Amino acid sequence: MKLKSKLLALGSALAMAAVSTAADAAVLLQGTGLWGGSTATTAYSKANTSFQFSFSLPNPLDSNPTSSFTNFKYSLDDVSVAGTPDSITFYTVSNLGLFDLAFGSTILSFYGDDIGSTGFLDFPKAYNFTSAVNGNNSAGGLGFLTVTSAVPEPATWAMMVLGFGAMGMAMRRRRRVKTTVSYAQ
Repeated sequence: MKLKSKLLALGSALAMAAVSTAADAAVLLQGTGLWGGSTATTAYSKANTSFQFSFSLPNPLDSNPTSSFTNFKYSLDDVSVAGTPDSITFYTVSNLGLFDLAFGSTILSFYGDDIGSTGFLDFPKAYNFTSAVNGNNSAGGLGFLTVTSAVPEPATWAMMVLGFGAMGMAMRRRRRVKTTVSYAQ
């Protein structure tokens, strides 16, 4: 009876994992870049300075622009910068793509491919981008953005649980040791 209930639980877990899709998960955006030599100095930019950012978004987005991001982090030359954007707006390629981070009157623009103007974020992917402060494209910078799943998908969790269960069963299983006795002649 125990075996039947274990098999039923396993089948249920696999069915739930198969029905789940990537669109149910949060998406993590991580970017790194270098501001250009004539970039304006703001709290978030400085000429010839490296920058990094990361934040999570629900997928699909609730709106565009959105303020439903979490875990926002931004650093300039490896020094953390306090503050979070008021909103993030995604654009089509015809409008220069990627997104804007609006910090009050300071807008950081990241130009490249369309990654979310439709409301759905395509991942896992990597993008090159150019960046600008307050629309000054000639004084911008260059960078790289990755879009990945922020949390393992349900199918991944199911595989991990099954793997741990199989390891536990293998460790628990007794092996029969065949003993042979031989006498000296």
